[in-house]
Amino acid sequence: ITDCLKTYHKKVSAACYARLRKRQKLDVVLPGTDYSLTTKCAPLIQKYCANEKKQNILLCLRRNINQDNTPSICRNVLYRRLMILNSDARFNKGLIENCQNDIDRHCQNEIIDDDDNDDDESDDDDDNNNANDNNNNNNDDKNDKDTDDIQDRDMGGRIIGCLRSKYANTQVELEPKCITELIDVIQTSKLDIEIDIKLYQKCKIIINTNCTGVDKEDCLKLLYQKHLLQDSGCREEVRRIIKEGQADIHVDSALSSACQFDIIKYCNDVPIGSGKQLQCLIKKSKSVTKACQSILSKRQELWRSISHVDDIDDLARQIVNSDNKVYFYAVIIAVLFVIFIIGCLCRPCFRYRRMKNYKRTN
Repeated sequence: ITDCLKTYHKKVSAACYARLRKRQKLDVVLPGTDYSLTTKCAPLIQKYCANEKKQNILLCLRRNINQDNTPSICRNVLYRRLMILNSDARFNKGLIENCQNDIDRHCQNEIIDDDDNDDDESDDDDDNNNANDNNNNNNDDKNDKDTDDIQDRDMGGRIIGCLRSKYANTQVELEPKCITELIDVIQTSKLDIEIDIKLYQKCKIIINTNCTGVDKEDCLKLLYQKHLLQDSGCREEVRRIIKEGQADIHVDSALSSACQFDIIKYCNDVPIGSGKQLQCLIKKSKSVTKACQSILSKRQELWRSISHVDDIDDLARQIVNSDNKVYFYAVIIAVLFVIFIIGCLCRPCFRYRRMKNYKRTN
């Protein structure tokens, strides 16, 4: 029942969401207390994560999820927990700590006053004082306060979305420690397309119709490249994941594995992020292995497709959605201003010529 409520958390009442949110936070911060995860993934935990601290079990399971002996029931519950981490920055402690400066710099407009301190206090009370009636009453009061404090259920998702868009923009410099966290978030979303909630929600119908039995993400990229994605929302999400792959080779598993040897040989001293290692590979494209050269060529074709403009609407949308839209606006205004000045300077000449011709005819 709890997992069902977590799946439909956006539709539950405010009071239920406040309780559910605390439970979700506890599940990802202290996964050792997550009964569903620890029971359904017990064999995997015993084999690979026995020596890990309880708070690191989720990360350990994620690293080992692709093992052949991973039970499907464990995989399903683990995917749900990873969805929580990837859909709400407030639950991802490492992301918040390492990206705080970049959030303040680039994503401040996504933040509203949403006090998480009450959650932390309530979590401690739930863990340590469940047997005490007075403390339970205090917790109920705090839960009521949580209900009032939770003003925006989507804020955490918007923060992650903002950071990912800045990461995909090679013109924006993020701190290295934040880039590491974002690569971790993006690589996690590659485990299953449903973990990338925005992409899955926007493209669900298309995936079920056109991408059965094949890699869902590659299928969507191919449809985008062939201009077969009619839904604008889905098209924008696919454009996003293509740009993320263009920003860093390590979030594109196929390209990364094919070019692993070449990265070590030619680009090992190049810092990750902002497409730097990718540009290094492109410069060395004639020297890399055939496997790397082949997939790199296909990716370059894909990247060219995201800059394709079909009409004025596409051009306007790209300018509006661009992180450098202020620059584009400035260029457009400058061009219009120059045209205006030229018109002002040339007007007297045209007027003089017209008057001269008029006098001749008379």
